[in-house]
Amino acid sequence: MTLMVRSAIGSLLLAALLAAPATAQWTAKVTVREPAGIRRTSFPTRLRTEMPEGRLRYVSQLRLMDGTSEVTAQGTALSHWPDDSIREVELDFNLSIGPFEEHELELRYGPDVQASGSAPRGLLPELDDSGIEIGSVRLHRLGSPLFASVAYRNELIGAGRNGITITERSGIRRDAREIVWEPVELVKSGPIMVLARYRGRLMLSGGNPADIVLDVEMPNSKSWVKLSATVSDPGSRVGDLAFETPLALGNFPWTWDFATPNHTYGAFRDPTGSAIFTRTVDAEGEVTWLVRAGAAGSEQAYEQGEPGDVDATRTWAHFIGADEAVAFAVETRPETPGTLTVWLAGAGQTTVSFRSAEPATEHALTVYEHFVAKPVPIGAATSPASVLSPLTVTVE
Repeated sequence: MTLMVRSAIGSLLLAALLAAPATAQWTAKVTVREPAGIRRTSFPTRLRTEMPEGRLRYVSQLRLMDGTSEVTAQGTALSHWPDDSIREVELDFNLSIGPFEEHELELRYGPDVQASGSAPRGLLPELDDSGIEIGSVRLHRLGSPLFASVAYRNELIGAGRNGITITERSGIRRDAREIVWEPVELVKSGPIMVLARYRGRLMLSGGNPADIVLDVEMPNSKSWVKLSATVSDPGSRVGDLAFETPLALGNFPWTWDFATPNHTYGAFRDPTGSAIFTRTVDAEGEVTWLVRAGAAGSEQAYEQGEPGDVDATRTWAHFIGADEAVAFAVETRPETPGTLTVWLAGAGQTTVSFRSAEPATEHALTVYEHFVAKPVPIGAATSPASVLSPLTVTVE
């Protein structure tokens, strides 16, 4: 072999050694912060980040570390680079953290990273021809009716409107039975987080179509169900978007309360009772609210606030029966003028709806329904507040 050939081979080998990392493993610093001054225990937490191109092929090549201990996490690939490596990834995990505390974790990733392989306990959904069972919750195969059963202790689903309701700006009401649904799709299959997705299309007046995406999420560490709906409405026909759930809360009396400055509350003694909270944001961003209560159809003003004395980003309610309670937490877009309504009825029907003040081509509403046994723990009063203030996660 000539000296020139040896030199060329040596140069190629040196270049290869310099280009290749000593080990195909990288790390990133993860910082989790508690933003609301509430102690969290095994709180559902989500990390979402973009990975460098070519470094991550499979979500199994991710490992989240808390010092020398591994944090059980569930990875989901959201998008890919042209070379088919993972571009955007989501990691679901649970974390216990104190009020306003900051906690650092380390994310390890790459071909040489392997998670422990231990099978964590959690939610393992079962999908069959009629629907999907996720722990104590059963959903129908199509989005109407949505809930087949919620039975953490007793059966909580009663008879009544069950799923999405859309009302056109003209006043025409369309319930979930009019939507042409595709079968439910399992996007996240546990054990930390389960995400079931429904897609559907609704023909509105004048032959205008609206496309609907409904996500149902459940964490393994909390007994809540997160319902998120988005409606694409090119014809701007939609006025109200609502979630409706019929509850069976047992013997009366039932108590209720809303997230007003005075924590407005009351009780139903029979099925005729009704309580309605409305919160309106006008075009200038001013917020007003009103609670009406009384016999259904004859509700009267019960409590009313001064403009601006309620937070437009944080709305919740509690509905408490003989043995169980349901906490509702509502996410809306506070910058969108409109009216949010939470209606609780003694007949067991619950409705959370949002009506935009102006015609729009896209509508969104997110509602958490948290199922809690009685006696309700003192800390459960903060559940909606913590739900609406998730832990913040940053990745360096």
